[in-house]
Amino acid sequence: MNPGVSGNSALLAEELPHSLSHEQLVLEGNYPGRSIVNKFGQNLDIDTATVPEDIWNGGGVYAGFPTGAAEEFEVFSSSASDTGVLTFTYLPSFTATSYSTATVTLNGTTAVSTGVTGVRMHTAQYYSGTSTTFNLGTLTVRHKITTANVFCVMPIGRSQTNTGAYTVPFGTIAVVKRLFCRIIGSTNGQVDGALWARTLNGSPRLRRPFTASAPAPFEERPYGGLVFAAGTDLTIRISSASANNLDVIGGFDLEIVTL
Repeated sequence: MNPGVSGNSALLAEELPHSLSHEQLVLEGNYPGRSIVNKFGQNLDIDTATVPEDIWNGGGVYAGFPTGAAEEFEVFSSSASDTGVLTFTYLPSFTATSYSTATVTLNGTTAVSTGVTGVRMHTAQYYSGTSTTFNLGTLTVRHKITTANVFCVMPIGRSQTNTGAYTVPFGTIAVVKRLFCRIIGSTNGQVDGALWARTLNGSPRLRRPFTASAPAPFEERPYGGLVFAAGTDLTIRISSASANNLDVIGGFDLEIVTL
């Protein structure tokens, strides 16, 4: 018994189990068939005249939701000095039940074929080969044939993509547990937005409209979560901005449930 603690207080302190959150239990594997995905995006420059824009490093509307067949990915940098390794996770097809991982060695500004084909991309990170150096140029991952299909853009000096976009794998559902959006690096400005969602072979919808400002960020935890079927594309769409040069971050937290 702990000194200074008596009676029932000591019993509670020593014998009652620690209460774990549902999210922690999922992360520890206590609920087979469930996993957590955190999507975070950043758009460094949203202007009044450029909306609608999505929250990803490429700017403008997200260009990584093509509806055509899978193609091979390719990657290149704006700097000839980027010759490290890019590791990325991708969805091979619309019927794939999980994301796959691949690596490719860059060749500076020359586009390099990755050797894998896919329809969607989740995230990417860069290893320069040293313990201190980030990517020296902007890295771009796109389809090799349909080059307008851009899945990831990595700004200089990040070595990590920030793309607030996700596609629900086949055989699962996604439950949106949290939405957030905020303006950073500014003391004024406001944006209006919503969760952009498009089911497989369907039409897009705007869910949960919101307003976020520099002094008042937006955050919502929908009661019970928002459920989206397999094949649904999700991103954060900004529909209006009150000022130019707004640096906006946002994203959503998902629980993926295998059916």
